[in-house]
Amino acid sequence: MHFLPENPHIVVPAHVNRTLASQCFLALSYTYFGLKHQDREITRHGLHRYSHALTSLNSALPKKYAAHSFDVLESIMLMALIEVILSFKSLSSNWN
Repeated sequence: MHFLPENPHIVVPAHVNRTLASQCFLALSYTYFGLKHQDREITRHGLHRYSHALTSLNSALPKKYAAHSFDVLESIMLMALIEVILSFKSLSSNWN
């Protein structure tokens, strides 16, 4: 799972730590799957993972070495996707 693959313009070495991005990706996966299949338990598990990932991301931001890392950038992108999915879900439930 690499949202920023190696290319001539953006170089992300293979050894880059992606622990936080992995947490966020799992939160996104569970949440999306649960919503898509209308499974409340899986959705709840995804939102629980989202909460923990958000706490981890918030802890990483004040640290200079982490705040400017690819792991944090990827995590922010993944968390934004979760927010978009949840906002669309909220909008669609208000209109039905």
